[in-house]
Amino acid sequence: MARNVRQQIIAQHIQADHQRRFEHTRERRESRSQAYTELIAQTRTVGTLISAMNRFQRYIQLVRPSTPTA
Repeated sequence: MARNVRQQIIAQHIQADHQRRFEHTRERRESRSQAYTELIAQTRTVGTLISAMNRFQRYIQLVRPSTPTA
């Protein structure tokens, strides 16, 4: 009888360890997923700004063509 109780307690501890690891992994995934989502949004913003800067630079080159200096 004591052996069965001891085995049951060990099994419960093992199950609790698995549950703690699962929850820890899930929390890490959620925070990592949020970080990636924010990174993607920021990257898109930077890409948009770079595109706007390039368009502006091309516009300036068309409006004010460079003149050779003597």
